[in-house]
Amino acid sequence: MFDEDDSLPVAAEPRFGRASGAEMDLRRKEQIAYEYLCHLEEAKLWMEACLEDELPPTTELEEALRNGVSLARLSHFFAPEVVPKKRIYDIDLKRFEEKGLHFKHTDNINYWVNAMRKVGLPPIFYPTTTDIYDRKNMPKVVYCIHALSIYLFKLGKAPQIQDLHGIAEFTEEEISAMQKALEQYGIQMPHFGKIGGILAKEMSVDEAAVHAAILAINEAIDHGDSAATLAALNNPVAGLLNVELTNAERYQESLAKEKAEKVAKAPPRSDDDAEGDVYDYMLTKKEIQGCVTGVGVIVQQEIAAKKFAAGMDTINSEIESDDVEALVRSLQNPAVGLANVDASNGAYYLDVLKGMKAEKGAVAGDSVPLTKDEIQAGVQKSNESAQEDRELAAAVASINDAIDKEDADALFAVLQATGAKLHDVETAQKVHYLAVMAEAKKHKGEIFSESEASLNQGEIQSGIQQANYHAAEALALASSISSINSAVEVGDSAATLASLQAKPAKIKRITAECADAYQEKLKAALESKKEMAVGSSGWTEYEVEHGYVFYYNPSTAEYSWEKPAEHDGRTSELIQSEIQAIVSRVSADFDRETLLKSKEPLIIQLQARVRGLLIRRKFRNRVRFLREQEPHVVKLQANWKGAKQRRAFKDRLQYFSDNVAAVVKIQAFVRGWLARRQYERRTKYMKDNVAAVVKIQSWLRGHQARKRYKNLMNADRPPVETVRKFLHLLDHSDLDFSEELELQKMKAKIVTEIRANQQLEADLNVMDIKIGLLVRNRLELQDVVNHGRRLKKRRGGDSGIAAVAPKGLKTLSKESRQRLEAYQHLFYLLQTNPNYFAKLVFEMPQSRTNKFMENVVLTVFNYASNQREEYLLLKLFETALKEEITSKVDTLKEIITGNPTVIKMVVHFNRGARGQSQLRELLQPLVNEIISNKSLVFHTSPVDVYKAWINQMEQETGQASKLPYDVSNDQALSHEDVKRRMGDTIRALKDATGKFLSSILQSVSKIPYGMRYVAMQLRLALKERSEER
Repeated sequence: MFDEDDSLPVAAEPRFGRASGAEMDLRRKEQIAYEYLCHLEEAKLWMEACLEDELPPTTELEEALRNGVSLARLSHFFAPEVVPKKRIYDIDLKRFEEKGLHFKHTDNINYWVNAMRKVGLPPIFYPTTTDIYDRKNMPKVVYCIHALSIYLFKLGKAPQIQDLHGIAEFTEEEISAMQKALEQYGIQMPHFGKIGGILAKEMSVDEAAVHAAILAINEAIDHGDSAATLAALNNPVAGLLNVELTNAERYQESLAKEKAEKVAKAPPRSDDDAEGDVYDYMLTKKEIQGCVTGVGVIVQQEIAAKKFAAGMDTINSEIESDDVEALVRSLQNPAVGLANVDASNGAYYLDVLKGMKAEKGAVAGDSVPLTKDEIQAGVQKSNESAQEDRELAAAVASINDAIDKEDADALFAVLQATGAKLHDVETAQKVHYLAVMAEAKKHKGEIFSESEASLNQGEIQSGIQQANYHAAEALALASSISSINSAVEVGDSAATLASLQAKPAKIKRITAECADAYQEKLKAALESKKEMAVGSSGWTEYEVEHGYVFYYNPSTAEYSWEKPAEHDGRTSELIQSEIQAIVSRVSADFDRETLLKSKEPLIIQLQARVRGLLIRRKFRNRVRFLREQEPHVVKLQANWKGAKQRRAFKDRLQYFSDNVAAVVKIQAFVRGWLARRQYERRTKYMKDNVAAVVKIQSWLRGHQARKRYKNLMNADRPPVETVRKFLHLLDHSDLDFSEELELQKMKAKIVTEIRANQQLEADLNVMDIKIGLLVRNRLELQDVVNHGRRLKKRRGGDSGIAAVAPKGLKTLSKESRQRLEAYQHLFYLLQTNPNYFAKLVFEMPQSRTNKFMENVVLTVFNYASNQREEYLLLKLFETALKEEITSKVDTLKEIITGNPTVIKMVVHFNRGARGQSQLRELLQPLVNEIISNKSLVFHTSPVDVYKAWINQMEQETGQASKLPYDVSNDQALSHEDVKRRMGDTIRALKDATGKFLSSILQSVSKIPYGMRYVAMQLRLALKERSEER
């Protein structure tokens, strides 16, 4: 698209001679459009480097910037405290892609401006919101991005922006479109080259600049514009602190009031007072800072009041929400100022405050919020309740600890403590309390984990009640048993029966008819026990429910849960278990005797059933034995039946073997009959449903055709089968032929103009020579004038070429026509048989190779304007290359170090736009890298390396070297430094060569086909040549 020595578009160059005014104006506009596109590309690449993300193409960047998302993301990059990511509207662009621009997108633009103002970029660069959102002045936006990049680079916050002028490439359509867009803007393009100077001028901070900034603030105050006042206060040159954007109106009001008071107090100004202090009537920086700080304090107080009211509202709302954690957070809000708020008492706060609010609402008849004093009182009340619960918890913990230590005295002392809140604690049950609670804790530990096995206050109180109940029950039992022993000892059976039937004694299965028997047996047992317990202590041991042991002394009516020291285990009274055993035995004997007398027939029947059971059991045993032998019997039967089946199978198999032909014939007949019957049935079915079959086939073919057509229209690479079905749709139409004819005419016209330009260039060269001869008095003036006239006539006659051409071949004479046919045959032979040109190329001097290439070869091949002529030109290159290698090349080094003629022709042919852009894209970064690396020096001659080493030593030491300057290669290589430098040079050369080779091999598909073809032929020819050698 661009010439090698000019960055302007080729389309803008004049076709003949000097450009006209309109052409120069067009070229200037295209130059402006190209420069602006370069600035757009520079801004795009810089933003992508900052954001680490890809932006839309350069031609679409202006439209993409309108939503402000990329600008806001850029603001987050260099000022994240001003523009957090969560504040960026539509950061994922879903809203913009679905519905387009929204007015909230302007917030993103304002964020960008605020961020630039925060970092101190001069406001002179700022665009307006409408410049971006309504796309009224996008060059100003790009201008601002460039200024921001330079400013941030100076601050060390962003990378440096690139200069792509003359490097970036754009199509003629893109440049034309941008030119029209700039004309629609109707504005003067900003001077991008003056950004650095403007920044230096705007950012120079000294006393005069501070004085000017303070005067600007006073002027903005006088105008009464709060926005302007805020902008002046935010000027970094003024150096004011703690300026908030939200306080603009307050700053204006406070500063205006302060200034009015100062003006009122100032002495009157006279006309001749030219040297008066200007700050007598204007605010100083200190006074402005004081007003700004005062406004900040007032705003903070108002914010604190708002926070207090919001905190109170939050507390009252959280009371209703039953969220303990949220209520504690609201109570701990510093803005409310509540004291003694303990997060561990959250549940108490919720219960107490909810009750207080409900009680207050019931009195007022409506939901009334609590005041701070009421909430503080509720907090205090909750803390007291929590403290009582903690004391209770401590007491309960002490009780559990005493239970674990099995310390009855410590347990009894804690049970009597006030904090435990327990009642009915009796001294006599001290030991039993420990036993009951230890059992309860053990049982709880079996159900729950060990950490949850501790008893709570309710369970402890229940244990106390249970132990007291056990004591009362055990005392009643002991008194009843003592009464039974007394009645037995007296010998009164009726009194004994009455004592046994007493409920506290818990004697079961008592029968009134056995009263005398009870008396007799109990009397004998009592006398026997008294004989054994002579000299005992009088204490009796009772085992009550739950396995507890109770000691009772009937003579003194004393009882204890601990074993008395004087008790030796003997007792003179019957205990409850012994009495129960005797009563049960006597009652059982009486019941058995009575039952036998009443059930005698049933007993006889039972005996008969038992005998029958024994007989049946014997029968079942016999049957079981027979069944146990059943597998053996079955096995014998299976072997016999298997032998018979195998014999029958062998006989049948032998029969079939003897009659194979008959079997095959029968099978063939049956299979044929089955196939014919199936075919006849299918044929009959098809004939009966011909209409349905045709309809199904038509629908199926239509469905397949529609599917193939859809695949042909939508698929990137449709299959060959699909394309084959629609080949009839691809026939050329009249429009195609007319377009092809028009294309050929345009190509012919281009070739004609190229030839005319070449002739004009030759005439101009001749004119230059003649002018030079005239100057040297070697040619008369009239000859120069005549040649100029002929040149003008020829230029004017160019337009006549087209006028003569339409006359056609009919105007030619027979001789001219024969000559034309001869020339046609000649050009055809020269095109199709490359040997002629291949021989002729090497007969030409090398200095005239390029001219021969342009004037003869490219003209004959019509500048490779179509595929056929390009193919024939490549065949010429192939033949000439083989001819040159065969006749002139003996070693591979000659191709590298020499200057082959064919290679020069190929390079000259591809030097135009045909392959230039691809080669620039592949090799330009590597070439620039090597050129920019000043440390790379590719000296492969040992003598050159030796001389460079000598020069370096002399420069470093400042003395002439004692080593000889002119040496041979072997002498130079005898020095270690030379060997080391040669090794470094060779490694660097290998690395650079490897990079070039890797870049070419990785991007082979991007290289023009002609270049690749010539390279392949060069390789094959050199390989052939090396095999011949």
